[in-house]
Amino acid sequence: MENKWVKFGARGGAEALPRVLYAGAYEAVDSSYRWTGEKRDPRPRAVFQFTLGGEGRLVWRGGTLKLRPGEAFCYDLSDPTFSYFYPPECKEPWAFVYCVFTGMTGMVTQLVERRGPVFHLGEASLAVQRLRGLLNSAPPWIDDSRHFELCAGIVAELVGHAENHGNGGKGEALASRAAELLQAALDEPFRLDDLARRLEVTPEHLCRAFRARLGTTPKAYHDELRLGRVCARLLNSADTIKEIAQDAGFIDLSHFNKFFKARRGATPGEFRRHAAFRH
Repeated sequence: MENKWVKFGARGGAEALPRVLYAGAYEAVDSSYRWTGEKRDPRPRAVFQFTLGGEGRLVWRGGTLKLRPGEAFCYDLSDPTFSYFYPPECKEPWAFVYCVFTGMTGMVTQLVERRGPVFHLGEASLAVQRLRGLLNSAPPWIDDSRHFELCAGIVAELVGHAENHGNGGKGEALASRAAELLQAALDEPFRLDDLARRLEVTPEHLCRAFRARLGTTPKAYHDELRLGRVCARLLNSADTIKEIAQDAGFIDLSHFNKFFKARRGATPGEFRRHAAFRH
């Protein structure tokens, strides 16, 4: 995994809204990797970090928690009682993605007090998919609405996980299975009834479980994954926008442009030109 670090600005002027300050992907390979609260800026900011591979450790309230693949931690970086590190006994690199954001730190702190700082989200996590897409394709500026979507999406997913924790796991298992099916069928049109039928539940029950677990609807999750694939092709291929749109299931190019701009704040052409300019 390529180590990277990106700082994000905003094109809007609503400073009070939640916003992502920076995000990155990293592989820690030895015990020199260690972060403590004493090194941090005292201003309230939340960190969200998701383990992709290997293991890490989080020190909290005198105990040491394991951070395995599929698990995330989130807390207020200004809290000096937290620290995390690469465990010296491990041989495999600790690979993770992370972001630091403002505007929702109070909610994160309340959630951690109730539930603890570690959440088993799994690879299906929409927050993680959005974060990885942000690192792979986003320009250094983001619209206010995109900042809000990213920050609120993380917190909503953590809240949903906390609410479902201890309920027997049925809702969590249903949402995870639905997410897996959606990931495997990105080339197919989204049909809620067909998805619910495959999972042997009603569409209403599926949507409730999915929103509680992932903080969004199955349709929005499918759209976000499909958009991530589109962004990768815009950046890494010479295919025309029309070809990319058609392969993604959009027959009407005008509809594709509106769909893309509503979620990325720019048309596909603007997105591609800005990325080319940066490089």
